[in-house]
Amino acid sequence: MKRFVWILVFALLLAGCQQNAPTEAPSKETVTDAPTAETPETKAPTEAPTEAPTEPTTEEPATEPAEPYEPKDPASATISLDFDRVLAAGQALDEKELEKVTSFLTAGKDDGEAVPWGFVRQTYSDPSEIDISLVYYNKGTEKDVSEEEAAAAYTAMGWEPMGLETQKRTLDAVKEAFKKYTGKDLTEDQLKAFSVWIYLPEYDAYYSFVTDMPDDIHADQCGRGCRLDKAAAEALGLPVKADEMIAVEWAESEKPGQESPLAIGMVLLVPDGDGYRFAANLLYE
Repeated sequence: MKRFVWILVFALLLAGCQQNAPTEAPSKETVTDAPTAETPETKAPTEAPTEAPTEPTTEEPATEPAEPYEPKDPASATISLDFDRVLAAGQALDEKELEKVTSFLTAGKDDGEAVPWGFVRQTYSDPSEIDISLVYYNKGTEKDVSEEEAAAAYTAMGWEPMGLETQKRTLDAVKEAFKKYTGKDLTEDQLKAFSVWIYLPEYDAYYSFVTDMPDDIHADQCGRGCRLDKAAAEALGLPVKADEMIAVEWAESEKPGQESPLAIGMVLLVPDGDGYRFAANLLYE
């Protein structure tokens, strides 16, 4: 009986101690998992903001005209006018082929066309050096120019109508002719030459007027000519890279009162089907 009483007393004392024990501190995981005071709406961005877009400028476009087109000086053509040496390195052309070359060089001249004889009006050792504004100097690609077009061109020039002959050129026609007669496309620098003419967007064409027209250079006469192979051309230091080419002396016919031709030169042509392509030209005035 006494033993039972002692067991009961011990059990009561143990229960009282457990009720008075402190509660356990929250774990670290509980602290870190607690929600922060910041809300998604107020949380600062983690990336730096991009720069604010610049406001459009109100600067007026320049009113000064663009600088006039000035063609680059062509590279010195390594073509010798000592045609005896050129002729000795090649096979002389017969009279029939010389007549064919003459017909090619003068085609369209009597009709006022700019090509192909326009390609002998300057010196160049490669078609990329050709100043297209000289090929089409005072010459157009279109024969018919309406009165409305001419009047619009005068207005764009700031001139009063003077009844001058109007030349009209289209970009496509010039590109096509250049490709036909050289086998190459116009370069970006060559296209800049169009700025010497007045452009009318409503007609998509370029215009100019015949004013003080200098003597045109025409290859009216061909002297001697020869056919050269690639090895002979390289030995002579000629700039043309082709398996075969033709070198021809040319001159413009003497005019009344002149003791000598207006111009002489030598042209290098590459045979192309029934015609030729201009590869280089040396003009001597």
